Amino acid sequence: MNILSSTRAKAACLAIAVALAFSSCSGAGVRGASLKSFAERSGTGGNITLNLSRDEDAILGSWEDPTYGRSGIVEGEVKDSGAFTLNIFSVDTRDIVGRLAGAYSKGESLITGTIQFGNDPARPIALEARSEPVSGLQVQSVRATSAKYLAKSTKDPTKFYYFAFEPTKPADFRDWYRKNFQGGKSLSSILEQEKKAFIEDFENTTKDRAAQIQQPELLPAWFYDGRQFLAFRGKNLLVMGLRRSVFTGDKDVSSSLRYVVIDEAEKAVLGPDAFFNDGWDITMPSILGASVREELGLAEGESLIENGFVTETVEPGKDFIVYSRGIAFHYGPGELAPASVGEFFVYVPFDRLGGLLREGVLEKYGLGVPAAAPVSQ
Repeated sequence: MNILSSTRAKAACLAIAVALAFSSCSGAGVRGASLKSFAERSGTGGNITLNLSRDEDAILGSWEDPTYGRSGIVEGEVKDSGAFTLNIFSVDTRDIVGRLAGAYSKGESLITGTIQFGNDPARPIALEARSEPVSGLQVQSVRATSAKYLAKSTKDPTKFYYFAFEPTKPADFRDWYRKNFQGGKSLSSILEQEKKAFIEDFENTTKDRAAQIQQPELLPAWFYDGRQFLAFRGKNLLVMGLRRSVFTGDKDVSSSLRYVVIDEAEKAVLGPDAFFNDGWDITMPSILGASVREELGLAEGESLIENGFVTETVEPGKDFIVYSRGIAFHYGPGELAPASVGEFFVYVPFDRLGGLLREGVLEKYGLGVPAAAPVSQ
C-alpha cells in the first residue's frame, strides 16, 4: 500500500460523515497535530486503550479492550475547552457501539470522562498517555485552500488536508519506510508535493471547465481529506490505517480505508502468511463465517445472503489487521456486507485460531499480553 499515492487516485474514508474533516479549527484547549496513545489506569474498572491522531479539533484513531478481545475505530471532535466526544465503532461503521465523553488535561497526557457501550450504564474512565506505542513516530499535517477560478458566489473554497506520521529511528527503518510508502521522500516533502499537485489540478481543471461552459457558478469546490492513524503497535510490529476522501465535482465522494502491517525489525510488510501455517486460507473462511454469524446473532449455518450479505462464504479480506489479542480482516462497503453498513470488519481472537498460528509468532511480536503491560520497543 502506498500511503501517499497520487491525489487523482480514487481514495478514502469511513462511511461516516466527512463533515469533521473541515470543521472549525478554533480549539484553544489543544492546538496543532498530535499522535497519542492512552491506556486506562489500573484499578479503574477496565482495560481500554486508545491510539488517537488529532489535528486541531478533529480526532481519528483506534480502540481496543483486550479483556474482551474487541477493537475498532474511534472518531470525534475536540471543543475549545479541550472536551470531546468519541464515537466508538467495531464491526461496521454504520453502528456506534459506544461513546466516550471526556477531556484532555495535563498537556494532553491524561483523558478523564465517562464511557458507555450499548445499553450498559456509563462508567467513569481515566486514561494516561503511554510513550511506547508512539515512540519514534513523527507527526506532520498540512492544509491548503484555493478559490481560484471559482465564482464569487461559491461559499467554500477547495480544501486540502492531510495528517500523517513516519518513523524517525532507527535510520535504516526510516529510509525503508520512506522508500516503500513515500516515494523515497521525507514526510514533509511528500505532503507538500501532494498538496501542490491537488491544488494545481483543481485550479487548472476549474479554469478549463469555466472557459468551456461559461457558467462558473456551476463549478464546485473540491476537497481532499487524508488521515493516517495508528491501529496497533507492539514488539517490532506497526499496524497503521489510512482513511482518505476525495471530491472533485463528481456526484459522490470517492472513499476508501486501507491498512498495513509492518515488521519493524525485518523491514517487511506482513500478510496472513507471516502468522498462519500453510493451508490457512482453506480453513479461514469457516472461522470467519462463524465470527460473522456470532456478531449478527445468527445460528450456525444460517444464510448470510438472506440476511443481506453478498456471499455465503466469508473469504479473507484484502486488508489484514493485527491487534494485541487477535487478527481481523477489513472489507470495504459492499464487498461482504451491504454497502449501507459502511466499512466492515471480521475479528478473530488468537484463542480461536488454534493450530493455524505459526509456532512462536505470538511470542515474536509480544501479542496476547495485557495492554496494561505494554511490550517495550
